[in-house]
Formats: sequence, structure tokens, C-alpha cells
Amino acid sequence: MTSPTGPDSPSLPLEPAHFENAERCRHAALTLLEGLATSWDIPELAQWMAGPYARAAVAKPSSTRFSPLPPARPRSTSAVLRETRWRLLASLADVSRGAVAWVEEAQRTGTVRTDPDLGWVPVRVVVAPLLLRARSLLAADYLLRSADYRGRALVCARCERVCLGATGCEHRPQDDPRTSGYFSSATARTMRARPT
Repeated sequence: MTSPTGPDSPSLPLEPAHFENAERCRHAALTLLEGLATSWDIPELAQWMAGPYARAAVAKPSSTRFSPLPPARPRSTSAVLRETRWRLLASLADVSRGAVAWVEEAQRTGTVRTDPDLGWVPVRVVVAPLLLRARSLLAADYLLRSADYRGRALVCARCERVCLGATGCEHRPQDDPRTSGYFSSATARTMRARPT
């Protein structure tokens, strides 16, 4: 198997099945982020869970045990969706500067695991917060293609589109990232402070 073994491992050439798995994970995560930027609510979230998320995440093996999640305080759906989006954007901003604590946490808690055929995979947890599910998608993709994230996982300050690897938006001049309007680590602190 040619997948990395941890957050500090270099990106290695991917086998075709590993690449396809990484693409499914990235697609599911970016679809969620784009949907949360619009007016998604429970029906759209349910479609995402049954579609892109279900195609990317693998069922939890019966021997795997997760720590019990703390009881959730009652919040509106829109507040949960807004908070999830901002935390994901902050996570991406952190990882672009090498802060991978959330990737290490996904490995430690078992929300990502290795698969002999697919490399790193997100684990489908029956009862889990949306943020945990979304981060597991990004963690699996990161563990397979870390070069796309290191110093390059950016969020456009104008349209808030996530750009990984070679992707970009119309606001990102490819030749001069200093004037792109993109942000990373410094803005992550501000994003965490946004009200939900």
C-alpha cells in the first residue's frame, strides 16, 4: 500500500483506488461547505448524508469503539450548520500552515482509519456531530494528499470558496498569492470568534 501513515508523512504516489477514495472524500466535504454557504437545511443535509457522505465514509467495524460524545445543548439547525461551516473553514486555514491537530484527533478517535484497498477512509459513525463527520472526510483526504493542503489549503476572502491543490476561483491570481484576497492562519482566529 502506498498511502501515508500520518499527518507528517509526505504525500506518496497514490494507487488508483486511493486517488478515487480521496476524490470522494474531498467532493463530499466541499459539497457540504458549498451547501452550508447557501441556504441548506435539514432536507439538503439529509440528501448529502445519503449521497456524497455515504459514498465516501465506510461503515464502522463492530470492534471499533468511540468515546461517548458529550451531550449536545439544544440549538437551532441553522446555528449548528453555521458553526460547522466556520469551524471547517478554520480547520482548513490551520492545516494550510501545518497545524494538523484535528487530523491527529481523527486518527486518535478512530473517525479515520486505514483500509488495505482504499488507503485512509472516514468512518461512518451512527450518532456523530456534523463537524466530526465533515472533518473525517477532510482528514482522510489530507492523509492521502497532504501536499494539496500544506500552504495551499486556502479560502477566498471574497467568495469563501475552498481551494485545494490546483483548484482556485476567479479571485485568485495564480502568479501572485500575496494579492489574491485569500486568507489562512491569521483569519482562522477571527473565524472561530464569529457568532453562531
